[in-house]
Amino acid sequence: MNAEVATRLPTSVVAQDHKLETANENSSLELMKLRWHWTLNEANAQRVSVADYAQQVGRKPRVIYTYATGYTFVLVDKHLGVDDARSKASMTAETAAAHEAVVKHYGGSIQSTSRRTHRGVAHRIRDTARQRAEEKGTSTLDEIPAVAEFTFKAEEADKRQAETRRSKHTLRYIEVEQNVTRARRYLLEAAKAAEGVEFDGDERDLLADTLDNVKRLLVLLDRAIAGTYDKGWQQELRLIEGGRAS
Repeated sequence: MNAEVATRLPTSVVAQDHKLETANENSSLELMKLRWHWTLNEANAQRVSVADYAQQVGRKPRVIYTYATGYTFVLVDKHLGVDDARSKASMTAETAAAHEAVVKHYGGSIQSTSRRTHRGVAHRIRDTARQRAEEKGTSTLDEIPAVAEFTFKAEEADKRQAETRRSKHTLRYIEVEQNVTRARRYLLEAAKAAEGVEFDGDERDLLADTLDNVKRLLVLLDRAIAGTYDKGWQQELRLIEGGRAS
Protein backbone atom coordinates (compact mmCIF):
# COMPACT_ATOMS: atom_id res chain seq x y z
CA MET A 1 0.00 0.00 0.00
CA ASN A 2 1.31 3.47 -0.91
CA ALA A 3 2.12 5.80 1.94
CA GLU A 4 0.11 8.99 2.30
CA VAL A 5 1.52 11.99 0.48
CA ALA A 6 1.83 15.61 1.52
CA THR A 7 0.32 18.49 -0.42
CA ARG A 8 3.03 21.18 -0.19
CA LEU A 9 6.62 21.09 -1.36
CA PRO A 10 9.36 22.81 0.61
CA THR A 11 10.13 26.21 -0.93
CA SER A 12 13.70 25.10 -1.52
CA VAL A 13 12.52 22.22 -3.74
CA VAL A 14 10.54 24.58 -5.98
CA ALA A 15 13.58 26.84 -6.30
CA GLN A 16 15.85 23.88 -7.05
CA ASP A 17 13.45 22.61 -9.72
CA HIS A 18 13.48 25.96 -11.49
CA LYS A 19 17.24 26.23 -11.22
CA LEU A 20 17.87 22.77 -12.68
CA GLU A 21 15.36 23.31 -15.48
CA THR A 22 17.16 26.42 -16.67
CA ALA A 23 20.64 24.93 -16.28
CA ASN A 24 22.57 23.07 -18.97
CA GLU A 25 21.70 19.60 -20.20
CA ASN A 26 24.01 17.98 -17.66
CA SER A 27 21.42 18.78 -15.00
CA SER A 28 18.69 16.74 -16.71
CA LEU A 29 19.38 13.62 -14.68
CA GLU A 30 19.40 15.64 -11.47
CA LEU A 31 16.07 17.22 -12.39
CA MET A 32 14.60 13.79 -13.13
CA LYS A 33 15.85 12.53 -9.79
CA LEU A 34 14.45 15.56 -7.97
CA ARG A 35 11.00 15.17 -9.51
CA TRP A 36 11.01 11.43 -8.87
CA HIS A 37 12.12 11.87 -5.24
CA TRP A 38 9.34 14.35 -4.45
CA THR A 39 6.55 12.48 -6.27
CA LEU A 40 7.12 8.76 -6.79
CA ASN A 41 9.72 7.86 -4.17
CA GLU A 42 7.63 6.16 -1.51
CA ALA A 43 10.57 6.32 0.89
CA ASN A 44 10.13 10.09 1.02
CA ALA A 45 7.47 10.86 3.62
CA GLN A 46 7.18 14.44 2.36
CA ARG A 47 6.51 13.55 -1.24
CA VAL A 48 3.52 15.09 -3.01
CA SER A 49 1.31 14.00 -5.89
CA VAL A 50 2.43 14.63 -9.46
CA ALA A 51 -0.44 17.09 -9.89
CA ASP A 52 0.51 19.04 -6.73
CA TYR A 53 4.18 19.14 -7.74
CA ALA A 54 3.27 20.35 -11.23
CA GLN A 55 1.04 23.10 -9.88
CA GLN A 56 3.63 24.36 -7.41
CA VAL A 57 6.51 24.51 -9.92
CA GLY A 58 4.29 25.83 -12.71
CA ARG A 59 4.63 22.90 -15.10
CA LYS A 60 2.17 20.49 -16.72
CA PRO A 61 1.55 17.25 -14.79
CA ARG A 62 2.50 15.20 -17.87
CA VAL A 63 5.97 16.77 -17.89
CA ILE A 64 6.55 16.01 -14.22
CA TYR A 65 5.28 12.46 -14.66
CA THR A 66 7.58 11.85 -17.65
CA TYR A 67 10.65 13.07 -15.76
CA ALA A 68 9.82 11.21 -12.57
CA THR A 69 8.89 7.96 -14.30
CA GLY A 70 11.90 8.26 -16.57
CA TYR A 71 14.12 8.22 -13.52
CA THR A 72 12.59 4.91 -12.39
CA PHE A 73 13.86 3.42 -15.67
CA VAL A 74 17.32 4.87 -15.02
CA LEU A 75 17.33 3.23 -11.60
CA VAL A 76 16.80 -0.13 -13.33
CA ASP A 77 19.19 0.47 -16.23
CA LYS A 78 22.14 2.72 -15.39
CA HIS A 79 23.17 2.79 -19.08
CA LEU A 80 19.86 4.27 -20.22
CA GLY A 81 20.28 7.87 -21.35
CA VAL A 82 18.05 10.60 -19.95
CA ASP A 83 16.44 11.31 -23.33
CA ASP A 84 15.61 7.65 -23.87
CA ALA A 85 14.36 7.36 -20.31
CA ARG A 86 11.94 10.26 -20.79
CA SER A 87 10.86 8.95 -24.21
CA LYS A 88 10.17 5.55 -22.68
CA ALA A 89 8.26 7.14 -19.82
CA SER A 90 6.00 8.98 -22.25
CA MET A 91 4.89 5.69 -23.82
CA THR A 92 2.73 2.86 -22.63
CA ALA A 93 4.62 -0.25 -21.53
CA GLU A 94 3.58 -2.00 -24.75
CA THR A 95 4.76 0.80 -27.02
CA ALA A 96 8.03 1.14 -25.10
CA ALA A 97 8.72 -2.60 -25.42
CA ALA A 98 8.13 -2.44 -29.18
CA HIS A 99 10.49 0.51 -29.53
CA GLU A 100 13.12 -1.28 -27.46
CA ALA A 101 12.89 -4.28 -29.80
CA VAL A 102 13.38 -1.98 -32.79
CA VAL A 103 16.39 -0.27 -31.19
CA LYS A 104 17.92 -3.66 -30.37
CA HIS A 105 17.62 -4.71 -34.02
CA TYR A 106 18.50 -1.49 -35.86
CA GLY A 107 20.55 0.36 -33.27
CA GLY A 108 20.04 4.03 -32.44
CA SER A 109 17.95 5.18 -29.52
CA ILE A 110 14.36 5.06 -28.33
CA GLN A 111 14.11 8.82 -28.76
CA SER A 112 15.21 8.82 -32.42
CA THR A 113 13.15 5.73 -33.21
CA SER A 114 10.00 7.18 -31.65
CA ARG A 115 10.32 10.38 -33.63
CA ARG A 116 11.51 9.33 -37.04
CA THR A 117 13.29 6.32 -38.44
CA HIS A 118 11.44 3.14 -37.49
CA ARG A 119 8.40 4.48 -35.66
CA GLY A 120 6.03 2.71 -38.05
CA VAL A 121 7.80 -0.62 -37.53
CA ALA A 122 7.54 -0.31 -33.75
CA HIS A 123 3.83 0.49 -33.92
CA ARG A 124 3.21 -2.39 -36.32
CA ILE A 125 4.97 -4.78 -33.92
CA ARG A 126 2.90 -3.49 -31.00
CA ASP A 127 -0.41 -3.70 -32.86
CA THR A 128 0.30 -7.20 -34.19
CA ALA A 129 1.32 -8.34 -30.72
CA ARG A 130 -1.95 -6.99 -29.31
CA GLN A 131 -3.93 -8.93 -31.90
CA ARG A 132 -2.02 -12.14 -31.22
CA ALA A 133 -2.44 -11.67 -27.47
CA GLU A 134 -6.20 -11.36 -27.89
CA GLU A 135 -6.33 -14.50 -30.04
CA LYS A 136 -4.12 -16.55 -27.72
CA GLY A 137 -5.27 -15.18 -24.38
CA THR A 138 -1.79 -13.92 -23.50
CA SER A 139 -0.42 -10.40 -22.96
CA THR A 140 0.91 -7.98 -25.55
CA LEU A 141 4.23 -7.75 -23.71
CA ASP A 142 4.60 -11.53 -23.91
CA GLU A 143 3.96 -11.55 -27.65
CA ILE A 144 6.20 -8.63 -28.64
CA PRO A 145 9.55 -10.56 -28.80
CA ALA A 146 8.18 -13.23 -31.16
CA VAL A 147 6.33 -10.68 -33.31
CA ALA A 148 9.45 -8.51 -33.51
CA GLU A 149 11.59 -11.45 -34.59
CA PHE A 150 9.08 -12.46 -37.28
CA THR A 151 8.80 -8.84 -38.48
CA PHE A 152 12.55 -8.42 -38.86
CA LYS A 153 12.95 -11.77 -40.64
CA ALA A 154 10.13 -10.92 -43.05
CA GLU A 155 11.70 -7.54 -43.71
CA GLU A 156 15.05 -9.13 -44.51
CA ALA A 157 13.35 -11.63 -46.84
CA ASP A 158 11.60 -8.76 -48.66
CA LYS A 159 14.93 -6.97 -49.06
CA ARG A 160 16.55 -10.07 -50.53
CA GLN A 161 13.66 -10.50 -52.99
CA ALA A 162 13.87 -6.84 -54.00
CA GLU A 163 17.62 -7.15 -54.55
CA THR A 164 17.08 -10.27 -56.66
CA ARG A 165 14.48 -8.47 -58.78
CA ARG A 166 16.81 -5.50 -59.23
CA SER A 167 19.63 -7.84 -60.22
CA LYS A 168 17.44 -9.61 -62.77
CA HIS A 169 16.23 -6.31 -64.18
CA THR A 170 19.81 -5.11 -64.52
CA LEU A 171 20.80 -8.27 -66.42
CA ARG A 172 17.77 -7.97 -68.71
CA TYR A 173 18.60 -4.31 -69.37
CA ILE A 174 22.15 -5.24 -70.33
CA GLU A 175 20.84 -7.96 -72.66
CA VAL A 176 18.38 -5.58 -74.35
CA GLU A 177 20.92 -2.77 -74.62
CA GLN A 178 23.54 -5.05 -76.17
CA ASN A 179 21.11 -6.43 -78.75
CA VAL A 180 19.78 -2.99 -79.68
CA THR A 181 23.35 -1.71 -80.08
CA ARG A 182 24.21 -4.71 -82.21
CA ALA A 183 21.10 -4.17 -84.38
CA ARG A 184 21.98 -0.50 -84.82
CA ARG A 185 25.45 -1.44 -85.96
CA TYR A 186 24.09 -3.96 -88.50
CA LEU A 187 21.56 -1.47 -89.85
CA LEU A 188 24.30 1.11 -90.26
CA GLU A 189 26.39 -1.42 -92.15
CA ALA A 190 23.39 -2.32 -94.35
CA ALA A 191 22.73 1.35 -95.11
CA LYS A 192 26.35 1.88 -96.10
CA ALA A 193 26.33 -1.29 -98.23
CA ALA A 194 23.14 -0.15 -100.00
CA GLU A 195 24.63 3.21 -100.99
CA GLY A 196 24.79 3.53 -104.81
CA VAL A 197 23.36 0.02 -105.47
CA GLU A 198 20.67 -0.28 -108.16
CA PHE A 199 18.34 -3.07 -106.91
CA ASP A 200 15.92 -4.72 -109.30
CA GLY A 201 12.20 -4.93 -108.59
CA ASP A 202 12.22 -8.29 -106.80
CA GLU A 203 15.18 -7.28 -104.62
CA ARG A 204 13.48 -4.02 -103.67
CA ASP A 205 10.26 -5.88 -102.78
CA LEU A 206 12.11 -8.39 -100.58
CA LEU A 207 14.09 -5.68 -98.82
CA ALA A 208 10.96 -3.54 -98.37
CA ASP A 209 9.18 -6.50 -96.80
CA THR A 210 12.09 -7.06 -94.38
CA LEU A 211 12.30 -3.34 -93.56
CA ASP A 212 8.57 -3.29 -92.89
CA ASN A 213 9.04 -6.05 -90.34
CA VAL A 214 11.98 -4.19 -88.80
CA LYS A 215 9.88 -1.02 -88.50
CA ARG A 216 7.04 -2.96 -86.89
CA LEU A 217 9.53 -4.62 -84.56
CA LEU A 218 10.88 -1.23 -83.51
CA VAL A 219 7.35 -0.16 -82.61
CA LEU A 220 6.89 -3.32 -80.53
CA LEU A 221 10.25 -2.79 -78.84
CA ASP A 222 9.36 0.79 -78.02
CA ARG A 223 6.07 -0.39 -76.48
CA ALA A 224 7.93 -3.08 -74.50
CA ILE A 225 10.38 -0.54 -73.08
CA ALA A 226 7.52 1.81 -72.18
CA GLY A 227 5.58 -1.09 -70.65
CA THR A 228 2.51 -0.44 -72.83
CA TYR A 229 1.54 -3.97 -73.82
CA ASP A 230 -1.83 -5.08 -75.19
CA LYS A 231 -3.48 -8.37 -76.14
CA GLY A 232 -2.08 -8.34 -79.66
CA TRP A 233 1.54 -7.68 -78.67
CA GLN A 234 2.66 -11.31 -78.44
CA GLN A 235 0.76 -12.34 -81.58
CA GLU A 236 2.31 -9.57 -83.65
CA LEU A 237 5.75 -10.40 -82.30
CA ARG A 238 5.34 -14.04 -83.35
CA LEU A 239 4.28 -12.97 -86.85
CA ILE A 240 7.38 -10.83 -87.21
CA GLU A 241 9.56 -13.59 -85.74
CA GLY A 242 8.20 -15.89 -88.48
CA GLY A 243 9.14 -13.36 -91.14
CA ARG A 244 5.56 -12.30 -91.90
CA ALA A 245 3.90 -8.94 -91.49
CA SER A 246 0.46 -9.07 -89.88
